Amino acid sequence: MKERRALVMAPVMPEFDRESGSRRIHDLLMFLREAGWAVTFVAQRAPDGERYRRLLQQAGIAVFVGFDELTDHIMSGEHYDVVLFEFWNIAEQHLAFIRRASPRTRVVVDSIDLHFVRHARRVFLPATPGARGGLLDNAYGAEMVRELNIYAASDAVLAVSEKEAGMINDLLGDPTAARCVPDCEELAVSPVPFERRKGILFLGSFRHTPNIDAIDFFCRRVAPLMDPAVLENDPLQIVGTGMDDTIRSIARSVPNARPIGWVPSVVPYIERARVMVVPLLYGAGTKRKLVQSLMIGTPTVSTTVGIEGLGLRHRKHSLVADDPAEFARHVGSLCKDTALWEKLAANGRGHVMPVHGREAARERFLEAIESVLARDPKKAELANPDKDSDYRISLHYQRMAQRVREVICTHVPEGSTVLVASRGDPAFLQVHGRRGWHFPQDEAGVYAGYHPADSAAAIAHLEQLRARGGNYFVLPGTSYWWRTFYGDFQRHLDQTYHRIAGGDDAVIYRLN
Repeated sequence: MKERRALVMAPVMPEFDRESGSRRIHDLLMFLREAGWAVTFVAQRAPDGERYRRLLQQAGIAVFVGFDELTDHIMSGEHYDVVLFEFWNIAEQHLAFIRRASPRTRVVVDSIDLHFVRHARRVFLPATPGARGGLLDNAYGAEMVRELNIYAASDAVLAVSEKEAGMINDLLGDPTAARCVPDCEELAVSPVPFERRKGILFLGSFRHTPNIDAIDFFCRRVAPLMDPAVLENDPLQIVGTGMDDTIRSIARSVPNARPIGWVPSVVPYIERARVMVVPLLYGAGTKRKLVQSLMIGTPTVSTTVGIEGLGLRHRKHSLVADDPAEFARHVGSLCKDTALWEKLAANGRGHVMPVHGREAARERFLEAIESVLARDPKKAELANPDKDSDYRISLHYQRMAQRVREVICTHVPEGSTVLVASRGDPAFLQVHGRRGWHFPQDEAGVYAGYHPADSAAAIAHLEQLRARGGNYFVLPGTSYWWRTFYGDFQRHLDQTYHRIAGGDDAVIYRLN
């Protein structure tokens, strides 16, 4: 039988021990290899990714980094039976090229979560930091159109839950467009009984804005309503990659809280915690931390958004509350009520194992791949942008630049000099009453025409411009990839300067 070939493209290396989305990508790669596929993986960037690259190579996967001429050669130089794009925006960059270079290749988009759902919920939630009046704007609509068009142009879409698969199918008018391939885990039940457990555990990557807002909600609105004796006996433990001074400052509002940060494995923390809390205010997809906690046998208290897509029932599998006072009561109950705790621990594991066990997810993924191979690929014309898509993208970009200027005006005093990381676009620099400088720039103050070579170069250039009179550094949302690609530069900013603003649109540091 001829060896099947798959190309998988993702924004970063699958850092499976740091983020849920990366863990999913890694699982799908391994499923393909275990089924005998020849697999090529391309990451758009690979900050601190050498360890993950080696592990993929040891599994027999060809690994490349960078979306450039080499990527075009990889996509056109080999016949692939399937191209799997991780996230719709990665597919948007390359779908048309794939259709032209290899018309018989099937294109699959793994949504991981529906971005248009998550973004809408954040804006509509008035209590969310950074929400702008609770109404969507035209920029949101343009991005939603782009996301749905990519799903419609692909040969299949993977979703993490039946709910999100059904939503895609309803919007596209095609009951076969999307299929559920759930996140998976294979974790043993914890041997630690209730009486030997200790602590309230919050788990989440702080590279993901919903987790930042969730820990803020728990620390500032839930914890103050809890019995102090509960928090004294079961201190809050905060575990997750990307922890910074902002998260540590939030944690300090809770007595005895322990901001731990990234750990090699979250399993020992879940096994020994008395309660897991998932106080998410908005989001989409399913929450791997809940699957992990329920599989290990650690009862959870979650918001309605947190349990979405998992089919959990209140007081049978988990305790659910959206009101801060009710959430606080539920956490206190689980910390004291042994019978309730043991009931939820047993029921939760029994509920998630049949769907989220590794073999169950593997079977559903391979069935989805076989299903798409049995159908003809869609016409190449669908991958071509429609006549006004350039306008929509331009409008989205203009709206983004406007929001960045508004953030600068709100947080930076008039007369200041602001360094803005971008690709030389003057739209980010035209801030009333402030001087805008390109970062990086040449000796004449003109955009340098390229990004810094590495973190050391970025740090040196920042300090040079600060000495010349730069007062503030702005990282727009369009450049948030800098935070991981230039990891040492990000740490320099956090350790040396004060962050005065943060959110989806821009992060601002005061440099003096």
